[in-house]
Amino acid sequence: MDQKIKSPFINGWLVVDKPSGIGSTDIVNIIKKKLGVKKVGHGGTLDPDATGLLPVAIGEATKTIRFTENLLKTYEFTVSFGFATDTDDASGKIIGESKKRPNTKEIRDSLQIFKGLIQQLPPKLSALKVNGKRAYDLFHEGQEFQLSARPDYHEILKENNVRASLFGGDPDEDTCVLPEYTDHCEYGGFAMMSTDVSFTANASWLCYEGNVDLGGDPVIHEMAHTLNHIVFEQTNELYFYENIYKLAIDGLETGKWEIGVYAIQEDGAPINDMIGEFFAMNTERYFQNDSPENNYGTRENIKNNNPEMYELFSTYYPTEDWTYCDN
Repeated sequence: MDQKIKSPFINGWLVVDKPSGIGSTDIVNIIKKKLGVKKVGHGGTLDPDATGLLPVAIGEATKTIRFTENLLKTYEFTVSFGFATDTDDASGKIIGESKKRPNTKEIRDSLQIFKGLIQQLPPKLSALKVNGKRAYDLFHEGQEFQLSARPDYHEILKENNVRASLFGGDPDEDTCVLPEYTDHCEYGGFAMMSTDVSFTANASWLCYEGNVDLGGDPVIHEMAHTLNHIVFEQTNELYFYENIYKLAIDGLETGKWEIGVYAIQEDGAPINDMIGEFFAMNTERYFQNDSPENNYGTRENIKNNNPEMYELFSTYYPTEDWTYCDN
């Protein structure tokens, strides 16, 4: 494209045959500039060295990305046997060589370990983010860093038959309107965790049109509890458990976590309860990103006031700017 097309009414999907040497975000930025539209997003990251089709949503079509991003994808590749590189692909420095050439049966047999639910350690030359920066950028800068294995959280939730029940025709309703929770009445919702693999949340508190925004999102809150007690426990997420307790204690002792301090001092909430709520409550703030008056009320505030906390949250959650409420 040599000329900019000025039109705010372009909506739809554009399939780009991405060449090597340019990242997915670069493609998005080029399309934004050339078409003169603000809302552009891609349907799956391709590393700069990768080539292939990159689906790009434009305008109103960006609202449909969530329906496509988890669909199955097919990749074609060429393998050269006999050497290993520091990037796990052909672009890296050779760090090992072998004269072994596997036959077809050996190749098929070795692929069996990649079937089903696995924890895969990503290569350092990948598009994953480490403390807000792309792994491939850190690699090219010569910085030392470590990526952790990434399990498929969706498969773990399905494997455990985790159930989500939403209610809330009225923001004043509580969980007792649901037949399975008539003896446990709470306004926002709750996660059963150790006693049952289910959670419930008041959808009237969400910021969709016609609903009432009461300053929080019970769905995100209870999903964070579920992530903690179902997924992280099953995958033995040591990094998370070694740090989350220390972060909660630090936030209370230093007073940086104002909401937790207030709940203990003014409402009489038990300290252990607030420590248990630290991850879920601040997950809400991290995603909603709308309370700059609080130390942990936005992603930027978290990053500035507690870099260790930001590093932990950004390990599991996206760091890109995005609109939480479109209405």
